[in-house]
Amino acid sequence: AGSSGQDALLVVHDVTGLMLLAEDKHIPMAKVVEVLGVMCDVSRAHEGEVVFWPAEARVENVMRLLAECRLRPHPFAAQGPRPSGWMTAKEAESLHGKLGFATTALFGRVGRASLQPLVQRAHRP
Repeated sequence: AGSSGQDALLVVHDVTGLMLLAEDKHIPMAKVVEVLGVMCDVSRAHEGEVVFWPAEARVENVMRLLAECRLRPHPFAAQGPRPSGWMTAKEAESLHGKLGFATTALFGRVGRASLQPLVQRAHRP
């Protein structure tokens, strides 16, 4: 297959004076590519299957934020041997946005309902 379709589109845009993409934004054709922090595998598209999943850097970012919150003692809890975990409203809002974007790759955004506790935390006084 190769990149002939992509090459033709670039030529048409060049000839007509339209700017398609800045050269540093160009992503070469491949069976698996990362776009906006989402991996896309089209290697089985001929069988009717395209697979999406969050890029490793996105997963690591979310897991780091969760770990930081989990280790932070609750400001109103009695000091004990185990931290109780605490998340600020700002962190909840940020995490909701990050996970909300990740669920856009799911059919019908089915994972968004599970994020409601983050919305509640973000808007709770």
